[in-house]
Amino acid sequence: MVFVASDANRWFNTVAPGTGLSVLSKGAGFSRIRILQQMADDRVKEETIIGVSRALHLDPLEQLRTFPGYESLAPSRPEPREVDAFIRWEHLLRACAALELGDPVTDSSLGPTFFRGTSRQWVDSIDPDRGLRKHLQQYGPVTSQGLSSMLNGPLRIDLALLAAKYAGVPQ
Repeated sequence: MVFVASDANRWFNTVAPGTGLSVLSKGAGFSRIRILQQMADDRVKEETIIGVSRALHLDPLEQLRTFPGYESLAPSRPEPREVDAFIRWEHLLRACAALELGDPVTDSSLGPTFFRGTSRQWVDSIDPDRGLRKHLQQYGPVTSQGLSSMLNGPLRIDLALLAAKYAGVPQ
């Protein structure tokens, strides 16, 4: 799903009044042209809102809920079958040792939130019947080669939501 430019513009003016797109895009880690093109096409992507939210130290989920069609988003914990896709074993082992020694365990001590192969591991771990990739290709729509390439990096949000819905995991 994408947002219309008028909704995105309203949001930008609410969360960062008077702040230019150059500043917002730089903080979000992408070019100003990206936002301008999305605004001109009247198709602002979720990733843009999420990136700008993080740059402004705002909760992305809370910010997405301000847009039409996203009001029902709710935080959820990952299902047990998803956990191994987000925490590398060496970080989990260190966290277990820290707990045993009485040391605090923080989110940052569990390692990076994304590492190469995270998307592929997540898709494989939630796939209920080995049909998820074909489902994503058909309804994404995305080619087999395109999906394979995406699974090496962060998965597009629309595909991640489609995968979560297919697998019956929290969205």
